[in-house]
Amino acid sequence: MKELLCTKVKASNAKKADLVAIIYDRISKTMPMLGFSIKSMVGGASTLLNPGKTTNFIYEVKGFVGSVAEVNAIQTKAQIRDRVRKISEQGGSN
Repeated sequence: MKELLCTKVKASNAKKADLVAIIYDRISKTMPMLGFSIKSMVGGASTLLNPGKTTNFIYEVKGFVGSVAEVNAIQTKAQIRDRVRKISEQGGSN
């Protein structure tokens, strides 16, 4: 790490890339700077979903006979899990 002038293993949260490289694209004759993210077991376990303004999933639920407003009103610490449990209890499945 000393030879690479690397002072810490993990990139800051502000950075989206752990490694940055300039790659020559012979087709477009450009040299874009590309960022790469490294997922490893060095830090904590990586998350499946990182909630944010750009996270947008559409998920189809079949057979649900309950109240969407009631499900959306669930505001617990384990909100997603509790909402999915409620949907399942009211006939919903994927």
